[in-house]
Amino acid sequence: CVVILCVVCAFKMLLTPAEKQRRYREGRKNNPEKEAETKKKDRERYHANKRLVRDLTTREHRAKKKWRSANARRRDKVRALNVIMHTPESTPPRSNSPANTDEVHLISRAYRRSSTPQRSTSRENIPNSTTSAAVRGRKQVKRNRSELFRDNIKLKEQLKAVNKRYEKYKKRCNREKQKRFQNEDGSQANQQKYEILSNAIKKRYKNVKNRQEKYAIQKIFEEKTVKSSRQKIRIIKECLAVDQGHIRKKQPVFKEKVISFKIKEFFDRDDISRAIAGKKETVSLKKNKMQKRYLLDNMKNLYVSFKRENPALRCSYKTFT
Repeated sequence: CVVILCVVCAFKMLLTPAEKQRRYREGRKNNPEKEAETKKKDRERYHANKRLVRDLTTREHRAKKKWRSANARRRDKVRALNVIMHTPESTPPRSNSPANTDEVHLISRAYRRSSTPQRSTSRENIPNSTTSAAVRGRKQVKRNRSELFRDNIKLKEQLKAVNKRYEKYKKRCNREKQKRFQNEDGSQANQQKYEILSNAIKKRYKNVKNRQEKYAIQKIFEEKTVKSSRQKIRIIKECLAVDQGHIRKKQPVFKEKVISFKIKEFFDRDDISRAIAGKKETVSLKKNKMQKRYLLDNMKNLYVSFKRENPALRCSYKTFT
């Protein structure tokens, strides 16, 4: 059994896909139930995908008409070609038999469909026309004149549109020039006013020796209009002749109690001083007994660290000690 299965598998592997499909269909035809089921599925698929003529769009209708006409022309050409190819070489002169007339009619119909239709049926298009060359020439001249007349009208309309656009942009350019000149005149006047005021403020700030008056002048530049301006530094430099960093900011005034409380709290920290062991190592101040503490560093270093931790606090070394 194993050998037979191996032989069958090898035989199936040697078959091509087309042969396998053919064998499958032959087996299906031998089974009527499977064949009926397959046909039923095909019918259902066809009815599900088919589209009626009334369901087509206008574009699809046009495409269908084009396809019909193109297919008809193709069939006529094939028939005419078959008639020509199957005609024997030594044929007797054609008679008015029905067969010959049908062949001529078929060839002429194929030629008419393949060639473009002629719009005019004037005598000049007829091969054996008696129209002279002079008449044809005059007609050609008239056609050329009418064509030139139409082209001339189109060019005039285009020129009119271009001139209209040119005038529009010219007026716009003149308006922009007037605005620019007005802005330049106004900016020059404003620049002169600014220079006069800045020189006056600079002179006043330089001559004043009182700190309060200097602070009053500096306070002008703390207004919202100056703060929100991006040119704040330039304004301060030009008006006061100093950088913004050199302007001393007003520091908040702390009360003495607050300063002393902060200093005491600083000294009582364990990283600044340490308590002495022993009951008798105490100090009494206003009936308050407190343990003695030794400082862990000298006063100058402690003052530097205190100022670093409290930069906004105005405290001198004398007050700290």
